[in-house]
Amino acid sequence: MAVYPQLLEFFMPNLTTPTITIGEISIRQDAEGRYSLNDLHKASGGMKIHQPSNWLANQQTKDLIAELSKPLNLLTPENLGLEQNQPVKVINGGSKPGTYVVRELVYAYAMWISAAFHLQVIRTFDAVVTGALQPLTPALLYQPAIEIQIFESAIRELRVSETSKIRMYAAFCKSKDINSDFLPDYVNEPQVKAITSLLKDMSNPLYHHVAKLVNPALEAMGILERLSRKSTGNKIKQFWSLTEEGLQYGRNETSPNNPRETQPLFFVNCFPQLLMRLEAHRAGKLLPPAQ
Repeated sequence: MAVYPQLLEFFMPNLTTPTITIGEISIRQDAEGRYSLNDLHKASGGMKIHQPSNWLANQQTKDLIAELSKPLNLLTPENLGLEQNQPVKVINGGSKPGTYVVRELVYAYAMWISAAFHLQVIRTFDAVVTGALQPLTPALLYQPAIEIQIFESAIRELRVSETSKIRMYAAFCKSKDINSDFLPDYVNEPQVKAITSLLKDMSNPLYHHVAKLVNPALEAMGILERLSRKSTGNKIKQFWSLTEEGLQYGRNETSPNNPRETQPLFFVNCFPQLLMRLEAHRAGKLLPPAQ
């Protein structure tokens, strides 16, 4: 879905900053907070026998990874941002290639290397917990990632237009005090209007009955659907949104009354076709095929 896939890294530059140092090696983290096994290997001395691939091939390691992959075993504040319950993630290419693992696997890898390195890793991580070291906290790391996931999920579920996406991204950047100059100024999309205005322009009497007759008919045709959100006083507010089929006739814009709602707008150039289908539906006739 992400229209601008670089946003996660753009919004969270601090996630690329090393937060823990063992010896003279900074241990990098990926976007979800896992730690680099490759950096740990360097910190341990970099012996070939201790390469991460050798440890990952170990059956005991595989069993531990399988156990950690169970959802209940990843329900810790540190692991909230993990995608698809992945305690291990391999990144190919980019600025931070390598194998990244959760903290439990950091300890297991260190113990596999040697007792001395295991102790060094434990003491380093304990120093973070006790405050002797001051890296970015997991809460600060994961909060932006979760916010962006929720934000992009909302864009996907609401099926908003490209123009609305740009407005929403700009508003998100503004709320985080981030320069949004990387966003385009506009998207070239066909002219749209509200269905009431279109019906009125065509002198169609249905423009008086959009709420009671037109929208329910379009819902029955699969063009519109009702969505809902919470409003004040724990009440539920319903609003209309174009379905996947309906998007051939218009686009969903963010509502000027509430940014958490969509407002269906219809393409001026193909509205006559939709109106023909609507009138056929209301007359109980066979719908003309969509073109």
